[in-house]
Amino acid sequence: MPFFQSISQSVRVGDVSLYEGELPKEIAEMVNARGSLGPTDSVNFSEYGKTESGVAQLIGRIKSHPDVGKRHYPARYREIFGDAEPAIGVYG
Repeated sequence: MPFFQSISQSVRVGDVSLYEGELPKEIAEMVNARGSLGPTDSVNFSEYGKTESGVAQLIGRIKSHPDVGKRHYPARYREIFGDAEPAIGVYG
């Protein structure tokens, strides 16, 4: 039986604070002291703050496998890519 570990698909990560009351004070101070970490290169990191985890995961799969997304999720594919065809198998 395959097992995939992830957060609940209904969680909106942007609505959850992991630091309020859950971290020891000295750890929270270290987190705050490092400041902003800047942008990430993750293919769908920004979606986790806007929508449910399950939707963000689906968006990531469609972005990483656009040929499959176009066939099985055409409406979501058009939301992501519009009328453009992403380059498949092209690197760098």
